[in-house]
Amino acid sequence: MRIDHYGGAEGLLQFMQERVGEVSRAVIYPPGSVVTFCGRVMTNPSRRYGILLHFPTVRRLVMGRDAARLLNDGMLTRAGVPIVFAGSDA
Repeated sequence: MRIDHYGGAEGLLQFMQERVGEVSRAVIYPPGSVVTFCGRVMTNPSRRYGILLHFPTVRRLVMGRDAARLLNDGMLTRAGVPIVFAGSDA
C-alpha cells in the first residue's frame, strides 16, 4: 500500500478510516526485519519501520512515513486493533 496509490496522505487516511474496522491486527516490523508477504520473503533494509495490516482476505504492507502516519493518527488504537511487534506475537 503506497501513499501515491490513494491520492496522497489524506487519501490513505480516508481509505483506512473506511476500512479500519476490518483490520484484525497490525504487526510492526522494525528496520532490517524479514517479512513473508504474498508468499515471498522480503527484507526491510531501510531505516524505517513498516506495518503489516491483517484484513480478512488480504494483508497490506505499509512502509516508512505512511506507517508512521497511521500510527500517529491513532485510528488503529481507537478502533481497538491489536498492535504487536514482529516476533512478539506476530
